[in-house]
Amino acid sequence: MPGCALPHLVALAPKWVQKYETDTFDDDTMQAYEAHIAALERLVGRQALELEFLRGSSATGTTAEKRPYARD
Repeated sequence: MPGCALPHLVALAPKWVQKYETDTFDDDTMQAYEAHIAALERLVGRQALELEFLRGSSATGTTAEKRPYARD
């Protein structure tokens, strides 16, 4: 996957854990991370909907109908 940020994020994970455990994250940094994560989650949600639509699964039933664990 070109331009994948995963190796970069994996390399930063120990630093984030250390900062979290020592409580050295400042509020501005945490808010910036949370905003970035929320934006990425929205993007992933939009892309999932796009894929579902493009695959034509919306014509054959909803995702919840296809997954027995999602129904009561």
